[in-house]
Amino acid sequence: MLSINLLSSDFIAELRKKRKKETTIIWRKNHPENVRRWRAKDYKEHKEYYIKSATAYNKVNHDRYIESATKCRYSTRYGITVETCKNILYLQKGACGICNKPIEYLSKSRSDGINVDHDHNTGFVRGLLCYNCNIALGLIKDNRIAVLGLIDYLQHDFCGIPYELGNSRNKRIRPYINHLIDVFGDRCYACGQLFQGGVKRCLDHDHKTMLCRGLLCSGCNFALGHFKDNIHNLYSALGYLQRGGVL
Repeated sequence: MLSINLLSSDFIAELRKKRKKETTIIWRKNHPENVRRWRAKDYKEHKEYYIKSATAYNKVNHDRYIESATKCRYSTRYGITVETCKNILYLQKGACGICNKPIEYLSKSRSDGINVDHDHNTGFVRGLLCYNCNIALGLIKDNRIAVLGLIDYLQHDFCGIPYELGNSRNKRIRPYINHLIDVFGDRCYACGQLFQGGVKRCLDHDHKTMLCRGLLCSGCNFALGHFKDNIHNLYSALGYLQRGGVL
């Protein structure tokens, strides 16, 4: 008789626990604002505990954490699902939409992972790019004229002087910079921006020959570096922008 009563009390306690859990779930679903305020307040009061717990969990469940974070980023920032992203990668044959470098979904390396490219004016997703090509398009602000200017820039023979670093750099390089300004004007060779109002003047050089070339704005200079001075990548980027992506 005693064992039956104990079982009965355990059974009743389990039922109450289950009913309380179901009631709590329903209440939270019907009162999202209250839940959000309570969670914000609790996080503020126990911030160190939450950070420590999340860090420990992410270390043990790293792949799951990356998958969850990626899914959240795609849905909130670009409005696409993970399945859509995988389908786009399949259509691109697992490669960057510009330079055809192989890219992987959920890669541990930033340079080998996928980057969702979108039109900043319309917000529509255009395709998947590697890290360098995505950064390069952002630096030139999707400007086709700048891409055409960089193509012409790489084909131009500047007959540059050796690129030097150190304290004596300004004295040796300054006459060459003045010569470029006299010939091409005090503006970026690629996009045509004047070097004023916060537009920085950069003296570009060939990383293979270490010879100075011409004057570019910081955006075009860094973009050319991310395109690795490859004229084929620039032609591909131009076609990519003219088509509006790969989709």
